[in-house]
Amino acid sequence: MDDGYKEIETRFLDIDVEDLERRLGKLGATNKGEAFLKETIFLDRNGNWENDFKVVRLRVFSGGKVKLSYKRFVSHDIDGTREIELSLDENPKKISQFLEAIDLVVYRYQEKKRHTYELEGVTVDIDTWPSIPTYVELEGESEEALKGVAEKLGLDWSEAVFKDAQAIIEMYIKKSFNDIKYFTFDRIE
Repeated sequence: MDDGYKEIETRFLDIDVEDLERRLGKLGATNKGEAFLKETIFLDRNGNWENDFKVVRLRVFSGGKVKLSYKRFVSHDIDGTREIELSLDENPKKISQFLEAIDLVVYRYQEKKRHTYELEGVTVDIDTWPSIPTYVELEGESEEALKGVAEKLGLDWSEAVFKDAQAIIEMYIKKSFNDIKYFTFDRIE
């Protein structure tokens, strides 16, 4: 498949949220606001996608915005994730019914809180998941852009983590994320 849908991103773990937000403010970052995200992860019915690190994600933001994504994790590198994302106006329940009708199955329900900023064309997402320390994700058009923003924010590039959210969560919870069907603020099982 064409690499026109590579994500260029990295994460920095165990951040000082107040300090980071203060730095973002001083640098004139655009505050895009906070959102509570409810996500439903779908896999193929035969279970082949799990081994290929492919998912379809239905994401509902507080405020009603809905996004549907196809994601494939190719490698733990700065550009190792492939994503095609669509914004939808349809009811999330109806989208779920559509996905199940084409033989995808619900694999996991998950939630997170996200505060988004934009600085020099780089999206800065401060993500809070259940039961793990808050981290920041930088996403942009190039590695150079991410390095520049990281430096301005006082983030040490040698501590950049190129793993996906699943791998990061597993580092903290010490078990396979694939064994968890609910990863929400009121339910982890």
